[in-house]
Amino acid sequence: MEAQEVYRLRAWEVLSNMRSGTERAGTGSPRPRWQRITAAVIVAAVIFSAGLGAWRSVPTQAASTTITIGEPVDTSLLLQVLGLVQANYVDNIDTKTLMEGALKGLVEATGDPHSEFLLPSELSDLNSSLEGTYAGIGIEIEMSDGYVTVVAPFQGSPAEKAGLKAGDRILKVDGNAVSDLNAAAAAIRGQPGTTVTLTISRPGEQQAFDVTITRETITINPVSTSYVDNGKIGVLRLASFQDNATIMVDAALREFQTKGVQGIILDLRNDPGGLLDQAISVAGRFMPVPAVVVRVHGRGGATVTYKSDQYGNKLPLVILVNEGTASAAEIVTAAIHAYGWGTVVGTRTYGKGTVQSIMDLPGGYGLRLTVARYTDPHDRQIDGVGITPDIEVPDPVPPDPTLHYLDGHRLVSRGLVGLDVLELQQVLNTLGYNIGTPNGVFGPKTQAAVRAWQKAAGRPVTGSIKKDDLAALQSAYAKALQAKASVNPQMDAAVKILESKLKGQ
Repeated sequence: MEAQEVYRLRAWEVLSNMRSGTERAGTGSPRPRWQRITAAVIVAAVIFSAGLGAWRSVPTQAASTTITIGEPVDTSLLLQVLGLVQANYVDNIDTKTLMEGALKGLVEATGDPHSEFLLPSELSDLNSSLEGTYAGIGIEIEMSDGYVTVVAPFQGSPAEKAGLKAGDRILKVDGNAVSDLNAAAAAIRGQPGTTVTLTISRPGEQQAFDVTITRETITINPVSTSYVDNGKIGVLRLASFQDNATIMVDAALREFQTKGVQGIILDLRNDPGGLLDQAISVAGRFMPVPAVVVRVHGRGGATVTYKSDQYGNKLPLVILVNEGTASAAEIVTAAIHAYGWGTVVGTRTYGKGTVQSIMDLPGGYGLRLTVARYTDPHDRQIDGVGITPDIEVPDPVPPDPTLHYLDGHRLVSRGLVGLDVLELQQVLNTLGYNIGTPNGVFGPKTQAAVRAWQKAAGRPVTGSIKKDDLAALQSAYAKALQAKASVNPQMDAAVKILESKLKGQ
């Protein structure tokens, strides 16, 4: 996946079927796309109705200083503070900025790191990432020796058709010099059908040259395949559960069948999750018979049980997981693990067992809100617990150098809790900084490690990670992984397990 041009998919799911009191405890498959609730954007603002477990629209009302949700809440103090700041603060400050800050603070008061008030740009980014598409030219880029460098163009992309090659250095975008990965990625993105001109320096050529490329809608493929044990074992790496995950998994499984694969390794390490309907359908591809995949528990005791609507794999299966395996990836792992249809290898998974709903609000704003929790087919808890592998094997080298959570969305600093903090800790561990066991909590050890890395990297030593730090962090992380690429004890263990099973057949 593209280092920064591609929007990152986060661990957010879809909650469907909870639409009326009659469906509070039902069994079924995900509804069509237009009925999705979480992560597929809701056309009207909605709230989760206590007791009924139903979704209902929130009617537009005239301004009021009193809100009643369970008990009356007087909002006059909020309006009074707003007026005092406007009238007396030493500098002029935009009312819109104040209100956006107040709304973000309101949601943060839940104490839930997965709930957030979204600005229009943030909501747009989220929608693009969940759809698995973006508008650009289709390249993976990284910082190398101080230059924005092409890792590789995507197959069939505008970048490949224009002749861009791995190792090309991007000096300018539309005539503007670029030396920052995030700035370059933002400049390269744009509306489909528009053009962007890159000034390229290519190793072996004396002079830089311009390449003009027409942007297109790029579909991200979250699946990659490889083969081990002389082609007997197929490795399917799934990076995220975006909108096209099942389609891409199906294509990979057809490829395996064509090549006569006898066993499968499903690599879900550092997979942050994605859409619940994709998790359910993907899980079914690795089940020999239809079965319950997950149980979703909403407010007021509403529970929905989801079964796989398709099934397929009957080959020996090993699933690779680690502490970066979260959310939808945990649903798939837990479902297969619950029935004993695959051996789970690696380290304990992250333990994100909550469902977020993305709600459209007036003015292009959005609300991401935790509305439910889910459990495995045997009703065992995942949230805060994770999944313990059948065979525990340390994973010193995460398989994917992409930063899925650290995307500059917020300042990552001491006291925060979240998947971005967990990823930061994993990166720091890989870089050789001792932060203890990664737990997603930004404490003093993490802060000390951040300071040490910033000093070594020549960055401003702040003890927190901001957007400007990400290019250097991504580059250092990718190089560290490349240097240790030959070490993969989890994969080695998975291969041995499958070899043993194949010999016993």
